[in-house]
Amino acid sequence: MDTSAKDRLTIQVDHERKIAAQEIANNLGTDLPNLLNIFIARVVKEKGLPFQLVENPRDEELELALKQARAGETNRYSFSEFDQYLKDLEAKENA
Repeated sequence: MDTSAKDRLTIQVDHERKIAAQEIANNLGTDLPNLLNIFIARVVKEKGLPFQLVENPRDEELELALKQARAGETNRYSFSEFDQYLKDLEAKENA
């Protein structure tokens, strides 16, 4: 790929998001234009986005656990009984 020819890319982005991205880029030792070039290079290399688009990043199992915890439907073990929980879990798996 010829890297000598350069095109200008103009985008509009939320100001606060831009400031946050610039800070992240600075923490990584680079700048925002370089960060965007890295992103574009990854898109080209992977022939798609370098991450998965999801409607909700939490999985169903986590959602169920959160729902149960909010409803007070937690398991019968306290934190101090964690060792017993592991033993019971192992017994179930070996049964």
